[in-house]
Amino acid sequence: MNSLSIQFKPYEKLEQARLMLKQELDAFMPDYSKVQQIGMDFDSFYNTGIKDNWRTIAVKLGDNQDPVEHADKFPNTLEILSECKGVENFGMNFVKPYGRIMPHTDPEVIVDGKEVPFINCLAGVVIPSSNVHKCGMMFNNKEVIVAEGEWITFLPSTKHSAWNYTDHYRLTCMSTINLEYFYTAGSATTRFLNQVKEGNIVGQGCPKCKAVYVPPRGSCP
Repeated sequence: MNSLSIQFKPYEKLEQARLMLKQELDAFMPDYSKVQQIGMDFDSFYNTGIKDNWRTIAVKLGDNQDPVEHADKFPNTLEILSECKGVENFGMNFVKPYGRIMPHTDPEVIVDGKEVPFINCLAGVVIPSSNVHKCGMMFNNKEVIVAEGEWITFLPSTKHSAWNYTDHYRLTCMSTINLEYFYTAGSATTRFLNQVKEGNIVGQGCPKCKAVYVPPRGSCP
């Protein structure tokens, strides 16, 4: 698996959760600067050496048995996430105007007391500039623009950073997904699954050897 994938297309429910998170966030905190007082201080958590640049409003946190602070403000987002298998963490990252997230890697995710392999999924929510030098990210040594509504994935071991040299807050939605559940169906499998939802079982025939595959394979070996 590559350390960075720009082509990731999230399954429908995760994208719905991103949109709902933004909607409920704006109702709860229309002034994003309030995050400096109530958001999780990730500069301290990651020991970045700088202060008050990076804050997070979490909705779901791995194995945390205690109520996540402010999660009650996002009931519809949580309802959608309950249908997203394998999503361990979910929340909104904020980078203040003229702030940055220092280079770092991510710690393990603990579920039921055990470390689980996971992948990070990140989407642009409020991206004040399309200029990578003003509002971008870096994965290892690669600079990347994450546009609003665009999802990328990367491994937790990938060193990454971000910057926001604009007058507005930069917001990204961040999710970690258990790799046991991370699978993107191909076109043939997608058609099959859509038919199953409608109560139909379909196959795919090879025009050369006449073999029929159920479920479809996309190509004949």
